Amino acid sequence: MYQLIYQSACRTGLTLDVLREIAQESAKRNRERGITGVMLVQDRNVVQVLEGEEDAVRALYNKISKDNRHGACTVLLPRHCEARAFSDWHMGLSEVEPDDEDLFRLAVSTIKARQRERDKGLKLSA
Repeated sequence: MYQLIYQSACRTGLTLDVLREIAQESAKRNRERGITGVMLVQDRNVVQVLEGEEDAVRALYNKISKDNRHGACTVLLPRHCEARAFSDWHMGLSEVEPDDEDLFRLAVSTIKARQRERDKGLKLSA
C-alpha cells in the first residue's frame, strides 16, 4: 500500500462548493482506480491524502499537480504503509473549522519535519 500526502493552494474562485463537487466526482473515479483518501481544506489551503497502489497514486498526483485549479503543489510525505487510513472514503472532504486552524498548521508542520528527518537519514546512509 502506498500513501502520498501533499499540500496545495487553491486558485482564486475555487469555493468550498466547487471542492465538494470535485470530491464527489473524484470519489467515483477513485473507486475505479482503487484509490482512497481525504482532502482537508482551510481557506485556500488544501492537504490531501491519497492511498492505493503506488503507480495509481503517483499517476493521480501527477494529474492533480498539473491541474490549473491548484498552485504550489508540494509532496509532504510519500510512503509505503501496511494499511489504508481512509479505507471507507474514496475521497472524503473536510473543511477545517477556525478552531482547528492551529491543529491543521501543526499537522502540516509535523509532516514536513518528519519528511526532512527521513531525508537526512537517507542522505546519511547513502
